[in-house]
Amino acid sequence: MLDSLSGTPRRIVGGTLGFIAFPDWSPDGTRILFSAGTHERYGVYLIGADGSGLRPLLRDTVTYRSPSWSPDGSEFAVSSYRNGRSEIRIVNLATGAQRTALVADSTYVDFAQWSPRGHELLMTVYRGTQALYDPEPREPVSSLAVLNLETGRFTAITDGRGLNNYGRWSRDGRWIVFQSNRYEVTRSDSIPVLESLEVYIVRRDGKQLRRLTTNTWFDGHPSW
Repeated sequence: MLDSLSGTPRRIVGGTLGFIAFPDWSPDGTRILFSAGTHERYGVYLIGADGSGLRPLLRDTVTYRSPSWSPDGSEFAVSSYRNGRSEIRIVNLATGAQRTALVADSTYVDFAQWSPRGHELLMTVYRGTQALYDPEPREPVSSLAVLNLETGRFTAITDGRGLNNYGRWSRDGRWIVFQSNRYEVTRSDSIPVLESLEVYIVRRDGKQLRRLTTNTWFDGHPSW
């Protein structure tokens, strides 16, 4: 954790859990959800913002990525992956009860993010069921989509041009910021995907998509 005023970093959890990723602040700012483990197996953990009360919520028997708090702080959404099958699950913090929001048979769904109003989940949809960190090489192609939790309607926000992922809602839920290489016209295999990523913004209805950065650096994982 980095203090925004002093700039002094402060460690709140050690490295014994393995690779730690995808931290997400609780709505009241007192707790943090995160994934930890290896690229093959991630669990979900909860910790206080002061480093106290660390406890596992989902064991790393499968890959659990990018937990996201519900607006009222009672639940979280999480992406899960196991044996070529990906799901979006919703977990109740008080009881540990789980329910499945989405099961993908022919695609790989990832990075579910709860909307500010609480009725939708934003996620990344990859072509095929190959996991994001599969050792076999591929040219990643993905789109952003929204699942309405009340109606079950699934709506694409971006087309399938290039890599479009790690989308996050604006605070009012009207905009989505994400990383993409969608306008990279030519790219040889010698240029890593990360070096072609830029930051984009788009309206919730998929309109007014525009590019925010243009450079040769890795511009990724944007957040409001």
